[in-house]
Amino acid sequence: TPDLRITKYVKSYITVSNKIEITLNLCLGRNFQGGELYFGGVRCSRCNQIPPHKNEEKYVKHKIGFGLLHLGAHRHAATSIKNGVRQNLIIWCKSDGFRKNEHTENCPVWCGEHLCK
Repeated sequence: TPDLRITKYVKSYITVSNKIEITLNLCLGRNFQGGELYFGGVRCSRCNQIPPHKNEEKYVKHKIGFGLLHLGAHRHAATSIKNGVRQNLIIWCKSDGFRKNEHTENCPVWCGEHLCK
């Protein structure tokens, strides 16, 4: 079960915008407990302050030897490591061309705020 302390933390932290298009998070190893990834909905920079809808909130456990690929706009955080040590390799991919196209008058079609309505 997720660390309930992170839920309060994430709800206030989630407004931080990630300027990365794609993130690859690889769990390399060690023995650990906790450290789940929290996801709270995909948002464009204009809608980033809007809280996640209930169906957008997910917790994902890391598994040694596996990776998780997600959109940088998918708001996320990690819960506390309760025991042990976790080693991860994080790879970020950025596109200046994509960012230039994001600044239009309308929200992009991928913004989760509009998909949930």
